[in-house]
Amino acid sequence: MAHDIRRDTGTPAETLRRLLDRAERLLPDLRTNPAAASELLTAMDEITALFATLEGQGMDLRPERGRWEGLQRAVNNRIGYVVRGIPDWDRARQAAQATPDRPWWYLDQTLAATRRRNRRRALVAADAVIAALALIVIAWRLLFPVDPAVAAAQRAMELGQRYVRLHEWEAAYASYVEAAQATPDDAIPVIWLGVLKEQLGDRAGAAAYFEQAAQLLPDPVRLQVEKSFAYNQIGQYVEAEAAARAALAIDPNSPHAHYVLAGALERQHQIEAALAEFDLASQLAEKVDANLAALARIRLATLMQTAPLLPADEPTATP
Repeated sequence: MAHDIRRDTGTPAETLRRLLDRAERLLPDLRTNPAAASELLTAMDEITALFATLEGQGMDLRPERGRWEGLQRAVNNRIGYVVRGIPDWDRARQAAQATPDRPWWYLDQTLAATRRRNRRRALVAADAVIAALALIVIAWRLLFPVDPAVAAAQRAMELGQRYVRLHEWEAAYASYVEAAQATPDDAIPVIWLGVLKEQLGDRAGAAAYFEQAAQLLPDPVRLQVEKSFAYNQIGQYVEAEAAARAALAIDPNSPHAHYVLAGALERQHQIEAALAEFDLASQLAEKVDANLAALARIRLATLMQTAPLLPADEPTATP
């Protein structure tokens, strides 16, 4: 007949409880101490072996079994920290003689599969937003025909964006020159010319463009937000953060500045700070910019899904 492990004073039973205690105490350390991951997985191996031994002796392990299941759930919830704690998973599996019935030795593969699913969800959400915005733009153009010069500038900037995605900086620069010539009173292509000049190594030329943009766009907050957005798009995330913070130094309640700052922080893998900024951007935008509020909520929800994982490098939507 089964007997209660709590009345058993044998060494295996005491060892099982001590191992559970030790594994539970290691959980908070995963975030700050990478070595805790290997120690935790080794302890889990010992725990599962002891369970097999003690259950074979007919012991009542229901309390300990509950703790064990909770421990496995907690490890899965901290999967990102565990994966980062083990630099070479193939070697670790080989050393532990891992088998599929000990799934904690395959968390790197689980993480990769989860990240792929989250990226697919993010792309679906982004595609839905882009499709909705495209329909709005098409309807707007049908109802209110665009000035030919503005249309030419838009085409040139769209071409420039394609070159930016390909990292063809000189071709992107030429496209934005065309856009600036088509609409000489528009600061946006001039800001992009400054950012692209900087990317091409011409800081003096960039400064001249930024000065011209400041004259065309007297709103210093929007000027810095647009610079931050452009920096984010070309992958200069430190500069993007600096421009966003410059905007917030002028107006701490600018939802657009918080949004572009969140994007820059996300690219620099500062996930918790990025989550806070997306949340704040969505709250501040509620009454002033419904589209931005929706974009911020989508980015927040997507990033929350991957918060314990390694951050993905997805494009920032235009604020």
